[in-house]
Amino acid sequence: MAHHLKPGQLYDERDRVGDGAIRRLARRCEPDLLYRVAKADCLGRRPGVFEPVAMEWFRERVRQLDVRCARRRRSSRGGTSSPSGGARAEVGRILRAVYEKQLDGAVTTLEEAQAEARRILGVYRP
Repeated sequence: MAHHLKPGQLYDERDRVGDGAIRRLARRCEPDLLYRVAKADCLGRRPGVFEPVAMEWFRERVRQLDVRCARRRRSSRGGTSSPSGGARAEVGRILRAVYEKQLDGAVTTLEEAQAEARRILGVYRP
């Protein structure tokens, strides 16, 4: 698994990285599987050299944040109201920006997401 060192890196940087880093990691891989692979890697080394403290910390943070695998799937929904061309790119840009705020915990409700989208668009509406 490509990310098996990431729990240890996050643990080492835990005072500098936010919860969004764990949420972003869950977009790339299944957190519980990552925990098991990383822990197995630690336990498979010489005894006492790599204690799985970081993996247990990672597992606990995932539980506290209620993080689940959030791999993004492309939607193939069509329809007449679907934006096209440049409008689609702009909608995608706005959705990604709002989603990043959500991963960081700055946007937690639908209302906050809508307000952030309006802010990005430069549109004010109470």
